[in-house]
Amino acid sequence: MVVIGLLVVRSVDRGDEPEGFGRVVAAVAQAQAEGGPDREIVDLVFADEPWAVEVLDQTQGKVEPDADLGWRLSDNTQTWVHVQEGRRLTATVDDPHFRVWMFGGSTTFGVGQRDVGTIASWLVRLAMEDGERIDVENFGVPGYVTWQESRVFAELLEGGERPDLAIFFDGPNELGVAYERETFGLLDAAEDVTMAISDEDRRNRQEAAAARGYDEQHDPERQASLAATQYARGVRRARALSARYSVPVCHYWQPWLATIPADRPGVRLVAGSLDFSEHGRTVAARTYDRAMQLSGVDPVDLSRMFDDVDHPVYFDWSHSNEAGARDQALAILDHLRPVLTGDDPARRPGCFGDGAGAA
Repeated sequence: MVVIGLLVVRSVDRGDEPEGFGRVVAAVAQAQAEGGPDREIVDLVFADEPWAVEVLDQTQGKVEPDADLGWRLSDNTQTWVHVQEGRRLTATVDDPHFRVWMFGGSTTFGVGQRDVGTIASWLVRLAMEDGERIDVENFGVPGYVTWQESRVFAELLEGGERPDLAIFFDGPNELGVAYERETFGLLDAAEDVTMAISDEDRRNRQEAAAARGYDEQHDPERQASLAATQYARGVRRARALSARYSVPVCHYWQPWLATIPADRPGVRLVAGSLDFSEHGRTVAARTYDRAMQLSGVDPVDLSRMFDDVDHPVYFDWSHSNEAGARDQALAILDHLRPVLTGDDPARRPGCFGDGAGAA
């Protein structure tokens, strides 16, 4: 069985559990007060990031309903977190020569990370260390999957904006929606389905499933197939937009907790706090790999980039500390360096330029 959570830990009593990202904050606050394994996670994963607890509070999902996409980011101005017009503030440099749009879910948005510590900001900072001045706009939205991201991409392009490259960073949310499809009987993969982001959403879907006489069931192969089909449709939409507007796109299949070997720092502690057995992690990783393979769209596979990591990375299923964000940005940058120095993006694995490979 594969379960994708937005959040950390088991500490909060389920009967009084707050919605959305409020669970992270409640769990961290309780861990601080009571100690135990959750406090160990905070102390271990955020040992060098003393601002982390405050940032977790500030990166609670501030969203507003949207008829087409389900929800959008609301403007947000706090000490460590700034969002304006659907973009999270990102590190900047003077006179950038290359403009990148970055799309994804909460890992792209940067839950638990300061504006300057997101993957997007690390891309800017690491590229600058190489002498490359780039601008990266962060369009990550907590809970989004690829079909939602491709629609935002379309809106921006139709509005006349043009980057030099658009990158998409996905994976766990696709599998999370596949799990919810099986939970609520939403098995038509041709239908765009969002993640349930509130208790009300979940109740409505449960009631609708019960009214249809659907009994919850979970099969790893079907989960992989559902995730693959939805992901592929979103990727192909983005590639079609690449062809129409001559904007290259690159897709990345990201790492997450289940893909990291159990002996890496912090993995057993976090997995244990999530009540996730070693067998469960193995099945989840296999299902995740299978979803990518079945999609047939060949994204850049970063899922094993933490195989040899020597420091704690994740504090829950898929959200990392800022050190983990830096690692992921470096992996993306290593792949993109030829593009930033003038190579044709269409030559890079997982990338499509001027319609190359669009479907």
